[in-house]
Amino acid sequence: MVFHYFTSILVLMLISCYSGSLKASEIVAVSHHTYSHAIQLVQIGQELVERGHQFTLVVGSNVDFRHDHASTIRIRRYRTILNDSFVTDCIQQFVKGKQNLSSFCITMLNDDCECLLKDRQLLKEISNGTDILITDVTFRCSVIIEDMLKNIPYHVGFSASGFQDPIVSSLYRIPTPPSYIPMMILDFSTEMTFIQRLQNFFTYISADLLFDQIMDEGNQDLWMKYTKIPSLDRNYHIPLANILIMTTSFAIEYARPITPSVKVVGPIIPRQTSNNLTVDLYNFIYSTSSPEFIVISFGSHVPNFQLDIDYELLVLKLSKLPYRIIWKYSGQPLKNQPENVKIMSWIPQNDLLSNPNCKLFVTNAGMSSILEASYYGVPMLAIPLFGDQAGNAQRVQVAGIGKVLSLSEGTVNELLPSITNVIHDPIIKENSKRIASLMQYKTEKTISGIKEAANWIEYAQLHDNAKHLRVQAFDMPWYQRDSIDIWFSLVAIIIIFYIYFFYFE
Repeated sequence: MVFHYFTSILVLMLISCYSGSLKASEIVAVSHHTYSHAIQLVQIGQELVERGHQFTLVVGSNVDFRHDHASTIRIRRYRTILNDSFVTDCIQQFVKGKQNLSSFCITMLNDDCECLLKDRQLLKEISNGTDILITDVTFRCSVIIEDMLKNIPYHVGFSASGFQDPIVSSLYRIPTPPSYIPMMILDFSTEMTFIQRLQNFFTYISADLLFDQIMDEGNQDLWMKYTKIPSLDRNYHIPLANILIMTTSFAIEYARPITPSVKVVGPIIPRQTSNNLTVDLYNFIYSTSSPEFIVISFGSHVPNFQLDIDYELLVLKLSKLPYRIIWKYSGQPLKNQPENVKIMSWIPQNDLLSNPNCKLFVTNAGMSSILEASYYGVPMLAIPLFGDQAGNAQRVQVAGIGKVLSLSEGTVNELLPSITNVIHDPIIKENSKRIASLMQYKTEKTISGIKEAANWIEYAQLHDNAKHLRVQAFDMPWYQRDSIDIWFSLVAIIIIFYIYFFYFE
């Protein structure tokens, strides 16, 4: 009895010591301009608030949280020029091949970036009294924001889009072997043919050489304008954060080497408290003897995106399926809406995918969406539209949890047989259950992605910004980091020996 008493006292003393070493902190997160990124930071913020911290999310005025409860955190908005029309125009031209990434779209992102940079009042408020700054590394000017707010003592990076080779991986000096890690714009798997490896290698080299040019288009002017740095070199893109939190999972992500600073915590959007369907949706699903349904959504990034397909014909085709169809769509009103098709401008995606009656998810293969469907074991039909979605769709196919349907004129006619094939494929069904088990095991038996992310954020503050995790590659010029100087020296030696032996002997 006495032993247990003293043991309890000792435990309480240890807890008190630990609590004293980690004070309640002011934490600020700067998010990418999309809902799927921002909502993940909201969830991490809510966990940090429960631990006694103060959390503020900085996000563009275009991000709408009306369907999610974010009342426990502070949200500060900067007025952005981005809206649905801007994003739709950019991506629509990108899909049609009429626009490259380095023109209108990058100009648009630079303008969005400047909207935040010129909000001096907001940045001043962030700078004063903030202990930890979290920056979404896919936000166009994340490194500029870090530099402008470098008086904040602790920095943490965040990526909701995975490695995005070679963008995020180059920024954080993560090894990217081109022999088996495909670049994000290519729809290759890890098992590449010689021609594919050759193409992937040159894409990797080109992207690495053009990385600064792509980043510098407009970004350099912003950097010099707002940080007052007179001249820049290749190393100015180096982030201050020594921890990079990634909300992806190696259950579907390609196995690869990573540096100690990369913390793959798994998906955090899936919530265990789900199945909160509205009465309207519940009645729609369960009004038949067979309440099985299919979810169709092309993400929150492009809510008004219009594909070059006949939507009226698509609805007619969908009406022939023996399932309820729940379709997230906010384009031009459709004349016909069959009894088994429900069209909504917003859907509770987590609640629908977690429902055991969900048979299939038709998606544009955004990273957050495929992780969410994978977590709940829902087979997928991926129709990638732009950016990293082709690579994400390929991951779905390689994992054996779905199929890929390319966007083309025949998409509508191919959609129904593709849906039927995926739903009735026993291998896809089995693989989906296996992948879900892998993801859920971590959440249920070890630690959830949200809690692990919060742990690493606190870790940065407790351990001097985690400087011991920073690899030397950050402080090396590119030719040393990639051993280019060594290769040139070896080639020079071989040439010298060749000249000597063949011309002077």
